Amino acid sequence: MGDRRLWQVHVALQRARDGEPDAAGLGEPVREAGDDCHLPRTADDFVDRLNRALTVLLLDIPAVRTLATTLALQTPQDTHVQAAYEQIRAACTTAGIS
Repeated sequence: MGDRRLWQVHVALQRARDGEPDAAGLGEPVREAGDDCHLPRTADDFVDRLNRALTVLLLDIPAVRTLATTLALQTPQDTHVQAAYEQIRAACTTAGIS
């Protein structure tokens, strides 16, 4: 269910970015969230970052789970995590994702 909600957020941000009238109200909350959390400030920024995150998650390789777990639990990064990151970069390069 969480995956579906993440995609719904992604679609809503894309619609706001593209200026669709029924998504126009999303712009101000996005700016406020950016101000409060020091995150990207525009819908474009959010969409771009979310695109990258979703792309990596869609790779569905063990390295993604390793890195996601490390980030979610804020555990110390070691050589195992660095290796996972390098595997993800290699998979993205192979898939043509920059």
